[in-house]
Amino acid sequence: MVTQYEATYDAMAELEDAPAEMEVRTYFGQLLQIFSIKVPQSPQLHLDKPETLFLAAVKECDASYSKDGFWEFSATNKLAVIDIGTIQCTVGRIYDQGKWVIIDRSGSLAHINLADGGEVTRWNIGGAV
Repeated sequence: MVTQYEATYDAMAELEDAPAEMEVRTYFGQLLQIFSIKVPQSPQLHLDKPETLFLAAVKECDASYSKDGFWEFSATNKLAVIDIGTIQCTVGRIYDQGKWVIIDRSGSLAHINLADGGEVTRWNIGGAV
């Protein structure tokens, strides 16, 4: 199953003394496993009560936006563990001419809401939106 998810990242992470510049980027990945982790109450983690975290192991796709207006990928790359709340939807895929073409019919229904409600730039793998 291939999923579409969004995650924030520091666009300036490679520059040693640059201030953090958080942006949202769209990713695609093969869903491998879902984990639930029970975290006990912890003053060090600022948890007043126990919480359960849900995480997903995904194998990231090397997706790029094609000139024809479709996302496509030819391989999966590194393993990532993500917050399951960042998964927007599952997507279809069709193998064509040596690449997988992603079929996404979710439209504007699939999106995430950032917890802090802060200002971020929305990015797709192919560039800014």
